[in-house]
Amino acid sequence: MKIETWASIRHLYHVEKLPKKAIARTLGIDPKTVRRALKQETFSRTPPQPKVSKLDVFKDKIGQLLNHYATMSAVRIHEEIRKLGYGGGISILRDYLRPLRNSPKTFLHIQTTPAEEAQCDWAYAGKISSQRVYCFVMVLSFSRMLYLEFFPSQTIEHFMTGHRRAFHFFAGVVKKIRYDNLSSVVLHRIGSAVQFNPRFLAFSAHYLFDPSPCNVRSPHEKGRVEKTVAYIKFNFLSGRTFSSLTDLNHQALLWRDQVANCRIHGATGKKPMDLFLQQEKSLLIPLPKID
Repeated sequence: MKIETWASIRHLYHVEKLPKKAIARTLGIDPKTVRRALKQETFSRTPPQPKVSKLDVFKDKIGQLLNHYATMSAVRIHEEIRKLGYGGGISILRDYLRPLRNSPKTFLHIQTTPAEEAQCDWAYAGKISSQRVYCFVMVLSFSRMLYLEFFPSQTIEHFMTGHRRAFHFFAGVVKKIRYDNLSSVVLHRIGSAVQFNPRFLAFSAHYLFDPSPCNVRSPHEKGRVEKTVAYIKFNFLSGRTFSSLTDLNHQALLWRDQVANCRIHGATGKKPMDLFLQQEKSLLIPLPKID
């Protein structure tokens, strides 16, 4: 209660002689507040009791996770603190983390139709022992269905292997695949004139898709795969350990099928797997008889 309210109540009661219920109606307050104020001969503000949050006892752990993995997502943090007994939801965790986060980078939203486009990229994933590891990522632009696999290098052989396995995972091929200006795809570029890598051009012709390099310094043109790479780093790689490349790919496969493609996607509001099966899979270009 504010001191102004306390003073008004005492004036209306002792000077204006208004009944307690009339004072409550006049000031628009609860009658209990009127009674409490009249018992106080001098004003004293009772400090509000701090709200106890289910998250409080886990804030030290959250701090430790963020110190080691600054970009760890709320989903991953939620998974970790649930192991320690946290029984609350993710919403209060997101609210707690929001002031600590920088605003995420946004990209231009481009509408695509089912089976029209995929986006593909490499991402550096760190080291296992002394071995560098790279993540091959392909995401279908309409359904957001994703495929990922980790390789020890970014050779064109690994790049094409990643494509083949992704096409078999999707059980078909989209009409167009967007790329950054990767050397596996583009040998030279002067303005809009593109000289494709002939090996990859032959590969794309075999699978009947159109390779589509983005314009230079235009990351928004492949914003879906950019976001997917960030999602993989923050929701899969953060806070996990891997004993080998084989173990990494095994865990990635489980996460892909049990988490990534089964989550409610923030942009579509639907599960990628559901959109894919219901609207996209049947429209994909069939795989060639000879792989």
